[in-house]
Amino acid sequence: MLAAAGILCAAGFTTMVLGHRALFPYVCGVLVVGLATGLFEAATRTLSAEVVAEDETAVSVGLNELALSLGAAIGAAVIGALLAGHRTTGPDGVIALAGYQWSWGACAVAALLGAVAGLAFPGRARCPLPASRPLTPSGEAR
Repeated sequence: MLAAAGILCAAGFTTMVLGHRALFPYVCGVLVVGLATGLFEAATRTLSAEVVAEDETAVSVGLNELALSLGAAIGAAVIGALLAGHRTTGPDGVIALAGYQWSWGACAVAALLGAVAGLAFPGRARCPLPASRPLTPSGEAR
């Protein structure tokens, strides 16, 4: 699922780069990026809770949220730098189209790298869930 989300996200950003001159392909690219982002975040949140022992769930989910936030912050900084580097020289200093294209291209590359990383993640068959222990009526493990 992680690799599929990365490939789908890269396809969406590539569609934005190539189809930005017409509304329909651009909007399709944006929708695909949104869908892929939702798939990726749902998959990582599920994996972070399911592949660890029950007593490590909170730490795992917290680290996943930290990684998502840190990645978003770094991505925003990189995109901001790409956009700032492509300002026009006129008095209004608007961002040139090339700045957006470079930003979308960088996002597509990052998504492909994420897809490769997703392929390296062990699947459920190779990473069985820890056996849960039944609880006593007071909530303690037997």
